[in-house]
Amino acid sequence: MFSAARIDDALYEDLEAALLMADAGPSATKHLLDDLKQRVRDHNAREPAAVRALLEDALADSARAAGAAVGDRAHGLHRDDGGGCQWRR
Repeated sequence: MFSAARIDDALYEDLEAALLMADAGPSATKHLLDDLKQRVRDHNAREPAAVRALLEDALADSARAAGAAVGDRAHGLHRDDGGGCQWRR
């Protein structure tokens, strides 16, 4: 998939299919691809190999964020009725 000669819609479609087949889910897949496309623009990436490295970064950041959210719930940080967060014991 990353052996293509250029970054184009076909590359992103292949990535989308791979993420969905890996059970990432439609919402997470859309989020990851939107994030990846922004990273490609921000880093002015020109080669598909660079896209792979940026995807790895996006996946790692997503996993860290998910882990932090799980950790917050496990440690008692909950959303209160007013839309804010509070600690509960």
